[in-house]
Amino acid sequence: MNRSENITNIAGALVAAQGQLQVAVKDSTNPAFRSRYADLGAVWEAARPALQANGLSVVQMPMPCEPGHAALETVLLHQSGEYLSSVSQTRLVKDDPQGYGSAITYLRRYAMSAILGIVADDDDGNAASGQRPPVSTTRTQGQRGTTPPKETAAEVEKRQALEKGASMIGDVAAKLRAQGRGKHVEEILARHEWRTDVEAARAAYSELAALAKRSAAATPDAGAPQNPDAPRITEGQRKALMAHLNRMGWRDEDRAARLAWISSKVKRTISSTKDLTAEEAQHFLDHMSTASNTALAETRTSFLQAHN
Repeated sequence: MNRSENITNIAGALVAAQGQLQVAVKDSTNPAFRSRYADLGAVWEAARPALQANGLSVVQMPMPCEPGHAALETVLLHQSGEYLSSVSQTRLVKDDPQGYGSAITYLRRYAMSAILGIVADDDDGNAASGQRPPVSTTRTQGQRGTTPPKETAAEVEKRQALEKGASMIGDVAAKLRAQGRGKHVEEILARHEWRTDVEAARAAYSELAALAKRSAAATPDAGAPQNPDAPRITEGQRKALMAHLNRMGWRDEDRAARLAWISSKVKRTISSTKDLTAEEAQHFLDHMSTASNTALAETRTSFLQAHN
């Protein structure tokens, strides 16, 4: 485990947070293993109120590691700048993008549960560790041996619909949180059993989409600069800006949050640093070139805490 030189503040905040942590609800079902489990989203929902109330946030980033494995760094941050961090690693059962994604999800949930003290049952642990689902020993006429259980067509359809719904909800919710509407997002999601019910997922998405539409209508042309004819960021400015963003601690996998931070500074929504004007870019460079690495990292941490 790594830690800041002083952990007095983060230790006190963690003690208080652990007294406020909610139960991670087992709201998902693994039909192959015939079990219910608390997924990563449920763990976050159990932790988020206690983290925000005590000036804490959790940042998780994939790390380079040996072939055939996945590694993840989990950092518990305090608003004072103090931190605790650890790196966890697991082997890949399938050395492909799907296997890597399963392993990272497994590490994210277990590492977060471990650093905060949340207890959760296994879900991706089954897939990540290579365990196989239980098999039925019932024999049918003309068959020998055992037959593994299979999802019915209806179960497959429901699972796929829920996965699609979760992805759509996650995309619009992330955009709304970046606009400072996180409270409204949580209120909408709390009204619907969107993780387990297809119709509830559709209803939740419809409400979020309507909120996003109202938000966009309230700020027309939010993505356009005040002067559409203003010169755009130069390639040299863009490279210098990316170097300073790396000093802040932003990584490639943080692209959405990084752009949300930049958007909050220029008071409009951008989808790429190339959307910046030369004047806006120079404003960033003038400020960031005189700021220390610590100051820039603290700015990033404060933004993430406010938008988790």
